[in-house]
Amino acid sequence: MKTAWIFVTYHTSHDVIQRLEKEICDLFHKDYRIYWIDNTDNNKGYAEGVNEGIQKAMSDGAELLVVCNTDISLLHIDKKKFFEGSSHFDIWGLGMKQRGVLYYGGELDRWRMSGGLVKEKPNGRFVERDFVSGSLMIIQRKVIESIGRWDESYFMYYEDVDFCKRAVLAGFRVGIDSALMYEHMETSNTWSEKSYYLARNRLRFLLTYGSLPQKVYEFIRLPKTIYKERATLRDILKRNSFLKNFLSLNVSSFIGKLLNFILFIVLIRYLNPEEYGIYTLVWAHISLLSPFLDLGTSSYGLLYLSKEKDDKINNLFSLRTYVSVVIFILTIALGIFLRFDTKVIFYIALTSCVIFYNSISGLFLIVSSVKEKAWKASIISVITNAVLIALLIGAVLLSGRLLAVFAVTGIMYIVYAGLYVILLKKEVKKLTLRFEPRAWKNVLSKSVVFILISFFAGLYFKLDIYLLTKLKGIGEVGIYSAGYKFLEAFMFIVASYNLISLPGLKKAFDGGGSLVKKKIMKDAVFVLFIGSAVAAGVSLIGPFILPFLLKGHYADSVKVMSIVIWALPIILVSSIFLNILYVLKKTSIVLVIFIAQVVINFVLNMLLIPHFSYFASSYITLTSEILNCIFAGLFVWKYLREWENDRI
Repeated sequence: MKTAWIFVTYHTSHDVIQRLEKEICDLFHKDYRIYWIDNTDNNKGYAEGVNEGIQKAMSDGAELLVVCNTDISLLHIDKKKFFEGSSHFDIWGLGMKQRGVLYYGGELDRWRMSGGLVKEKPNGRFVERDFVSGSLMIIQRKVIESIGRWDESYFMYYEDVDFCKRAVLAGFRVGIDSALMYEHMETSNTWSEKSYYLARNRLRFLLTYGSLPQKVYEFIRLPKTIYKERATLRDILKRNSFLKNFLSLNVSSFIGKLLNFILFIVLIRYLNPEEYGIYTLVWAHISLLSPFLDLGTSSYGLLYLSKEKDDKINNLFSLRTYVSVVIFILTIALGIFLRFDTKVIFYIALTSCVIFYNSISGLFLIVSSVKEKAWKASIISVITNAVLIALLIGAVLLSGRLLAVFAVTGIMYIVYAGLYVILLKKEVKKLTLRFEPRAWKNVLSKSVVFILISFFAGLYFKLDIYLLTKLKGIGEVGIYSAGYKFLEAFMFIVASYNLISLPGLKKAFDGGGSLVKKKIMKDAVFVLFIGSAVAAGVSLIGPFILPFLLKGHYADSVKVMSIVIWALPIILVSSIFLNILYVLKKTSIVLVIFIAQVVINFVLNMLLIPHFSYFASSYITLTSEILNCIFAGLFVWKYLREWENDRI
């Protein structure tokens, strides 16, 4: 049987290579070949090195492939028995002596899907296992021909567990020959990145192959996992600026949402529905034009700014500043055009100072991200947000007047805008305001479709507020918004799903139609379970808890909440379809879907609000999300079929 020995080397000495060549020669005098794959200069990762060796071995007609680490010894293997495992298994390993302990293959934890080595010696010689160690894995050619090569995205660790799992799912036999033993010195045990890759890849393996109960269990025990791995996490964050920045941004975002929800509870306890309706209307109106504030400059800045060139930063600073002035004026003018009450327009003028704050703080985040210091922006954001919320709560408790809330809001956002200008000046040698339309044209040329998507998506979520105000009154807006707030509170689940699903979705498209369909089904089951569980919990528990938080005249807000919260699982499923459309580069279709949503929402609210008030808006929200999900699903079905036909 023609046998290929595949070794992936990394700073491996010539003495080790000579030793292994001699040990293999003592086992096999003929009909074998050794493939040395050197990863010293490219550091591709173990799986990629193995795959390079597999490709060469398969081309040379190898029938049996032995994947090995260089830190093993084959001295104690009985060469007469080496091939006997082939009649029992398609993939197999041997007993492994490591740090004085004998291991006999590996098993998966049935709850956490983590791989662990088995110390107990089996009764028989040939024993089935969930996986065998990649330090010495023997693979029959037919396995590679059926399931393909190793998954290179693991880089290091768990790629052997993944390969064995795929083989078992394809119907192949995996096990160990306990009568034979090799020694593994495990030189990688001193590698500084080991803990990180083990933790990351174990989680990846769970998300890929774990059942829904297993994923839920892992989510529930997350605090325990973090506590047990706290030393590893600290070490990873010290050495990995990306993770530090990524986690800091998400943590600061979560803290911000939590603080704002606390403010919401205080507001609805001390403001009547009409006052809270005005508060909601003002913020809805100000955020209506917010998609035009960025104009794609965040994406441009992250892609094209460098740590050294301040001229481009000044261009962005100038563009964002001028645009914020225009948006500020248009926001107030639009309120006048819509004939809002003078008091409401005054509140809009005060609160519109947030436009300048968003412009400058957003640029500071861009610059910090480019300089790999996004954590700095996160810390400042948490502190400033906490101070603002504390002052707003104090204004409500001390005065009980809405004017005090908006006055504090306007003053603090002007102060914060000035603070961020000072912070920017520390990051940029010379911060200047310029007028350079030609330079701005390059920034704006490719951002139009995304701006329009953001605008119509925002309009869809705010349209019912405007129509309730015009057709019923500001008090109804307050009751509806208080109930709707609980749906908004759980929208972080949608954002989190989008964040973690897009990379996996892109990878599924690289693998073919079957992987895409499998990914869609698994994600759909997962998000439906999570979304429905949250909706059911809020619907069941909310009516008992909320009366203690809300005043009597907010009683109908509980009913609104119980209706709109069921939009959450539908929004999650829609996110799957919208992400697929983004991956397929069908952004224009996404825009069409949101425009259709706006039209449907407008027509239904105009027809039904006069008769059913905020209950109409509640059911229309749910109905619109169902229609959005159906439309997006139909487009995905159409374009997936076209995509599959193009691949054939």
